[in-house]
Amino acid sequence: MKRLLVVTLALFWGLVSQALAAGGSSDMLPGGAVFGIWDCRNGHSTGMAIQNVKDYPVGVHIVIYDNCSHEIMNFTVPLSAHDIWGGTISCQGGEILVEALTSHFEGPNNGSETRRAPRVSDYGYVVAAVTQVGTNRTIERGIGGTALVTACDNGAGGGAAHCSDDDPRNDFNWRNEIVRMPNAIILRTVIGNLSSGVAMALNGISLVDFINLGNLVGCADDENGIIVNLPELVAFSSNLQIADGRPALGSANDIYWASFNQACYQTSLFLVFPQSGHECRPDIEISVNVYDDNQNHTSGTIHVPEVALLPISTSLVSYDRGFIRLKVMTQHVVPQTTVRGTLPMFGYSIYEAPGVLESFPIVPEQKVFCLNTGCFLVGSSTGPAGTVY
Repeated sequence: MKRLLVVTLALFWGLVSQALAAGGSSDMLPGGAVFGIWDCRNGHSTGMAIQNVKDYPVGVHIVIYDNCSHEIMNFTVPLSAHDIWGGTISCQGGEILVEALTSHFEGPNNGSETRRAPRVSDYGYVVAAVTQVGTNRTIERGIGGTALVTACDNGAGGGAAHCSDDDPRNDFNWRNEIVRMPNAIILRTVIGNLSSGVAMALNGISLVDFINLGNLVGCADDENGIIVNLPELVAFSSNLQIADGRPALGSANDIYWASFNQACYQTSLFLVFPQSGHECRPDIEISVNVYDDNQNHTSGTIHVPEVALLPISTSLVSYDRGFIRLKVMTQHVVPQTTVRGTLPMFGYSIYEAPGVLESFPIVPEQKVFCLNTGCFLVGSSTGPAGTVY
């Protein structure tokens, strides 16, 4: 396990995608929340590295979900300035095991604990969010960032000694609050099999300028730290206007592009529709168009669960190699609103062959970028970027 952790921390080159809520860039950026996948099928383990890019400490709340968005475990790890937390997820007998590297923090909940839970699935996804911010930094609190408060003590003031002790465990936990979290963390993962010596590296998906909504739209289930809920994956402008429900995580026009190569590999699509503890969705509809490298194409419709691991089969793809256009059709209603939007998604094409394990990101066709003045569409078929709300 420790060897895979070292590999995780050493692999800094991967394939990139990001989600943008209330601001962002087309480049990979750190976020206030990050998403990744885990897999322990066929003897695989998953290594994770969460990096704090800031020069101040943060507490990061990590939630591991199964393939139906049921929570397996959640915990918070402290990160000092420019720190990295590393851990592995593995399946051993009837348990899912999370083992971590040692931490320079001492005492309980220092991030180095080994955690166990019943084995209910062999794959799923991970969500991590900044939940504590230390050392007298300010943070935007309330709708539209109406107040700048000292993050470590919730703006209470009084010169609290813990605000300068560089230990985020002592600082205010922003669960169930309306607050914009700093873009402090990056997630990198490695999925591989130590016995066979093959592994693939993936960068996680970042939510840039992530806004925790507290109980604004039915999101008050943050428990021990901030949990990213489905309504928080919708693109918001700075004053929290929801507009037309376009997903911040994934494609603004619900279209994605995946690659496949059946000539040399077995290709699988790993698709994730994060529900974060909400009702399991076993029947998400996707319209599929498959293109080969000679411009031939076929089309059809598939129905998938919210975490789908789909081997490419001849019933779906009749070509050796090419691209797949995926259009998500299933919609959801943002709680406590009348806003409808398609489900947010991220995923990867995974190529497997003897001695080979590779991944390529599934690419969203269009993105939403939100600024103080409104939100903009950027991407295929949009022409010049224009305000959409």
